[in-house]
This record gives sequence, C-alpha cells and structure tokens, in this order.
Amino acid sequence: MSCVLLIKSDKELDESLARSLEEANYSVRLDSNWPDAGDDHANIHFSIISGTGAKNIALKSLRCYRMAGGSLPVILISGKQATEKDEIVAYQAGTDEFLGTFDQVDDVLAILKSIGLRPYLRRPCTVSVGSLTVNFDKRRVYTRDGSLVNLTPTEYRILEFLIKHDRHRFSASALVERLWDNPSAVYEETVRSHIKNIRRKLDTVGHASIIETVPGYGYMLNHGEDVFAQSAQDHGQRQNW
Repeated sequence: MSCVLLIKSDKELDESLARSLEEANYSVRLDSNWPDAGDDHANIHFSIISGTGAKNIALKSLRCYRMAGGSLPVILISGKQATEKDEIVAYQAGTDEFLGTFDQVDDVLAILKSIGLRPYLRRPCTVSVGSLTVNFDKRRVYTRDGSLVNLTPTEYRILEFLIKHDRHRFSASALVERLWDNPSAVYEETVRSHIKNIRRKLDTVGHASIIETVPGYGYMLNHGEDVFAQSAQDHGQRQNW
C-alpha cells in the first residue's frame, strides 16, 4: 500500500482528501512538518500540500526541504481558482505537480498514478538517460563507464528539471521562471549559455543532444541515444528560444 504524506494546511480540505485517499486504498499520514530531508522515506511515497495556505508557510518549508536534498514527489492543490503566477511560485518552491482547484479526488488519484510510473521515483533514485546515469539523491551525473560529469549546481538543476518534467517543452523564459528565485534578474541568454555548457559536457559526437531544441517551443529532454544528430556542428547552430 502506498503512503501519502499530507501536509496540514486547510483542515476541512485535508480531512476530506484523507478520507478519499484511504477509500482508494492509500495509507495517509497527516503532519504539520516535512520529514528530515536526509531520511530515506522508505515508508512514504508521495506528499500533498492542500489549501490556500499552501502558498505561504508550507511552500517556504518545501523550498527549504528541497534545498536540503529532500526528494519526495510533491503535489500542490491550491484549493482556489489559481493564477499562472500561483503555478510558477509552486514550481519554483519544488512542486512536482500543481492543481489549481480541487473538484474531485479522481484528479488527485490520476496524478498519483502518473507520478508512480515515473522511472526517477523508483528506488534506488537513479535514472538512465541515453548513455548517462543520473543519481537524484547524490545530485550527480555519470557516463556509461562510471565517470563523474562535473556539472555546476545550475547546470544540474536544469538537467534534473527537464528529466523530472519529461516530454514537456520549456522556453528559456519558462525555465527562468521555474528555476531561479529572482527571475527578473536573470537573462534568457543565461539559460541558453547553461544549456550550451550542458550539451558540451554530456553530448556524444554523432548522437542527438540530450537536450533537444523544439522549434517554436523551447527545450525538452531527449532520450534518443540512438538518434543521430545532423552533424556535430549542429550544437553550435541551434535556434535560440
């Protein structure tokens, strides 16, 4: 039985959600605080923040939890009609999935099922992407032969975000909004520079880049180790987004 950690925020919504989850055969643990980020969370599989208060104290504590290395997948349920800014704030704090309103528990159950299928959440917390292995607990990237790739913290954060949002496309501006604490102080060209460095460190000559540029949309993760790039020079000629 999968266990959901429900961070207390809105009493009425918390109790209703807990009952619905238990009826769907989830074990529910109600708590006011996040667990120690250093714990292995062997008995907890998901976490949920619910209610309008989630934007305040709970999100601040979530940010601290993420900065300390906490890896539990988090769903945020706003409990009201949310704006695009609400969603951005939630993702910046470390939310994995965002629900602007809570209309029915089926929406939450569908998200829980989807998250549970994602390979990076299966213990041990590693995922293979092409010829690379990424360890989310240690925040490290290894090549096929086990060599450690020296990514900067920002480069790693971008790569991890794209892996955890697999098959989603993000423009440079969208990445700025989601990954930087003060987006207004970061230029889109900064993101493009970081992505260029990630490609330089991780790409293999003769194969497609690990970060694909989708014309008109932006960047997304590319699993295609066996998909050949047009040329090695293509890395330096990609259109800016």
